[in-house]
Amino acid sequence: MQSCFLSQSVAAILPQLLHTLRSDQGTAVLTAPAGVGKTALLHHLQGILASESRSVICSAAGLETPAELLQTLFEAAGRCAGAASGCRDDNPGDRLTRWQVLTRLKSSRDFWGPVILLIDDAHLLTAQLMNEV
Repeated sequence: MQSCFLSQSVAAILPQLLHTLRSDQGTAVLTAPAGVGKTALLHHLQGILASESRSVICSAAGLETPAELLQTLFEAAGRCAGAASGCRDDNPGDRLTRWQVLTRLKSSRDFWGPVILLIDDAHLLTAQLMNEV
């Protein structure tokens, strides 16, 4: 797990943030000024969640289309809990459908736990991508 300094304010919200991420409550949004360690906190969260889920950190700057988001989720659904990389051998190609991704996420959830998508710089997401999330 990457080490991360946890300020008093972060330590205070960490239990609720983890509860939200572990449950099926939808989206959790963490905002703070630039340079205060949000990216480091995402890596810290990923480390905490590694044994119980498949957490994926991606930068919103690297997601330009819904297809890229679907591909990220599809690959994450092929991972074991705590695995560092996804399985690409059964990738059906570049044209993934939402149905294929949802089916794979659901079929692997009971065995390997949920996929938790941690998006860095989420303010850079287009409206189309935000709707897809």
